[in-house]
Amino acid sequence: VEPLPPASPLAQAIALSLAHVYMYRLSNAEKRKGLWQKLKYSVYYDATWKASLLKKEGLDILSQPQGFRSLVLNCQRRVASNMIVEEGIAMNEALVENLFVVVVCLLTKCPVFVVGKPGSSKTLTMQVLATNLLGEQSPNKFWRKFPGIHIFPYQCSPMSTSDGISQQFHIA
Repeated sequence: VEPLPPASPLAQAIALSLAHVYMYRLSNAEKRKGLWQKLKYSVYYDATWKASLLKKEGLDILSQPQGFRSLVLNCQRRVASNMIVEEGIAMNEALVENLFVVVVCLLTKCPVFVVGKPGSSKTLTMQVLATNLLGEQSPNKFWRKFPGIHIFPYQCSPMSTSDGISQQFHIA
């Protein structure tokens, strides 16, 4: 397997933006793989006439088979690697992804709802964030330059209503 070419900040921004707007909303790995395949195809085939421009701008990584995905996973891992977790907690794929998405939403002041099947690291994500994102009191120096957070949880159930969700959102 050939190593991927270096990614420019622009390539990283493109991949992360597309992941945040589209990929994280897709419910399964097959749909996500299909998204990256369509994007790779678009970059490679629809832009072959400007290959030298892609290379010049550091975007040629996006035409590689795992280009988009590798950029996103690398960034997710960098964020997760700065989280301090209790001994015995594994940084599995679901936890790493949840941490990344929620951190991005918090820092950009975008509302976020973390939903998923039981066991998909939703509660653990919130616990890890609550113990790491404490502003100047954060256990890891990396997070001290960011504001502290306060979590306002809402446990949905079949009895949940839109009014209940809205009320919790306004409390927060």
